[in-house]
Amino acid sequence: MKKYLMIPIAIAFLLAGCQSSGLTRPDNTPSTGTVVSEEETTRASEAGNVPGMTAAPESGEATASAPGLELPILDEINNNVTVATAGSFMTAVKAAADLLDWGVNTGLDPEEIRQATISWLAEMGNDAQTEFTEKLAQVDEAYRILLEDGAEDILSSAGVENAGYPWSDQEVETIEAIMEAAGLR
Repeated sequence: MKKYLMIPIAIAFLLAGCQSSGLTRPDNTPSTGTVVSEEETTRASEAGNVPGMTAAPESGEATASAPGLELPILDEINNNVTVATAGSFMTAVKAAADLLDWGVNTGLDPEEIRQATISWLAEMGNDAQTEFTEKLAQVDEAYRILLEDGAEDILSSAGVENAGYPWSDQEVETIEAIMEAAGLR
């Protein structure tokens, strides 16, 4: 009986190993979309434009979900935020300010954002998803602080100068869609 139980467990470990090494099963086709380089994201940020979402070129047919929708703001968080290092919370404050600027100014539907976040996360291995969720949790903490009155001091301490503060005292629906997709809500 134990031998029959070990076979599914061994298969699960093999599949998990394939996923974390970047290999995919034949029935999993990678999604396509517009690739935005970190350099382009940095240039947009320096120019005062918050990285937003871009859509893949139209294929001629409309879809209910947005499989080609990209979230450069998530790449920015993943690349710039660190956890448990000196100054990591101040970096999270900067990322939260960018996220808030983007969230209140995007015209995208929260459901599209949620689906794009799920797709973005699905392309990562388990360890990378866990690491990103820790980073996003730290950004979420800063986001909640920035929604409160008197956040000017923390923005100043983090070196954030060109933010759209005050954004709102209410949760931003587009940001909440990202947090929900990442399992933080």
